[in-house]
Amino acid sequence: MPYRAIKANLAVVAMLAGCATGERADMTAAGLCAGSEFRAFDFWLGEWSIEQRILAADGTWTALPASTKVTSSPDGCVLTENWSGDVQFFWEEMTAPQRIWGYSVRRFDPKAKSWAIYWMDSRNPAFDTPHVGGFNGARGEFFRDFDAPDGPRRSRISFEQRAPGDVLWELAVSADGGATFAPIWVMEMRRGASR
Repeated sequence: MPYRAIKANLAVVAMLAGCATGERADMTAAGLCAGSEFRAFDFWLGEWSIEQRILAADGTWTALPASTKVTSSPDGCVLTENWSGDVQFFWEEMTAPQRIWGYSVRRFDPKAKSWAIYWMDSRNPAFDTPHVGGFNGARGEFFRDFDAPDGPRRSRISFEQRAPGDVLWELAVSADGGATFAPIWVMEMRRGASR
């Protein structure tokens, strides 16, 4: 496992251990993760069926099914997601749809006043650098910088609660430092049983 992946996994373990032990001096055990800022993702709890569109190399969009289930830890400190679906990512040289599973962990950092979203999936089963950000009303935006073969990139994950039981998720990429973003993966989530 690459050093970067090991380091990211250890950071997640430390984050979860810190949340579980309540080591933060600014919160008592009774009020651990009780603030409203920890509830920003509560609209997303439950089971969702997903209509996803993934950008193809020729600029068209491929529609594929997926589903996810989102749960909260008993103390409300951590949200976890279990995702499964068919994907075809041209940027990963996939020539046909593949079934994958994914797992995400997210937690609000009260000191940084931001959320960190960690993701791994069956193709890359290790947590990488998280997307970090927060909410402005019903829309949340979370960013991560990374290096592509042809230069630095910034990715943005956005969540928008359009109505109760209706969430729009989007992954977009920027090649100009975040001045403009181009969507590459869009998911429309509707509350309902996972497939």
